[in-house]
Amino acid sequence: INGKNCISNFNFIIRKLKFENIPAFKPEPYTASKKDGQGIITNQLTNINFPGGSYKEFATSYKQFTDKLLDDSRFGKIIQNGDFIKKMISLDPSASKFDIATQIYNHFQHNLTTKIKNGYYSDKSGKNLFKEGFGNMADINLNYIGALNEMGIKTYPVLLSTRGYGIPHPVFPNYSKFNSVIAMSFIDDVLYFSDASSPENQDGT
Repeated sequence: INGKNCISNFNFIIRKLKFENIPAFKPEPYTASKKDGQGIITNQLTNINFPGGSYKEFATSYKQFTDKLLDDSRFGKIIQNGDFIKKMISLDPSASKFDIATQIYNHFQHNLTTKIKNGYYSDKSGKNLFKEGFGNMADINLNYIGALNEMGIKTYPVLLSTRGYGIPHPVFPNYSKFNSVIAMSFIDDVLYFSDASSPENQDGT
């Protein structure tokens, strides 16, 4: 590449693939996504190494994918800052963890409006979220997870690819293959999944 301020040499590997007599995909009534039934070959960028410059690596495994998300200020940092909830609701110290979780869930449900029902990144703190009174799915659920953890209820974020969005690759992670996030809580040895951004859910569910 010849530019005004740089001259760099790159090596390229070009692979050509040819397919013949591939039958057309026919959608069926109960098919969740056409993407799941199509035979495709995909490529994924693993790293960028600029000659004489910086090196950037992308997630190449779900372990790296998870670590990068948890270290991201728009994801992991949100679920680590749930102390705002103590100033918003009065919790009975003698209440069961299930009752505390239900009270927190209902507080989010009754005081927030979901503007966009997808996404898993947020730039809103819990304080600003409730001040504005609305947010996207990630704004609400990530802060909801943070609030639950702050009150001693072990809760983790769960990324989802909703129906019609396609099934994520089982081995190679891709950030674009997920479009929503919900909460997974452990309460008294029972596993609970909850979505505080969904107005269709009933109180405490």
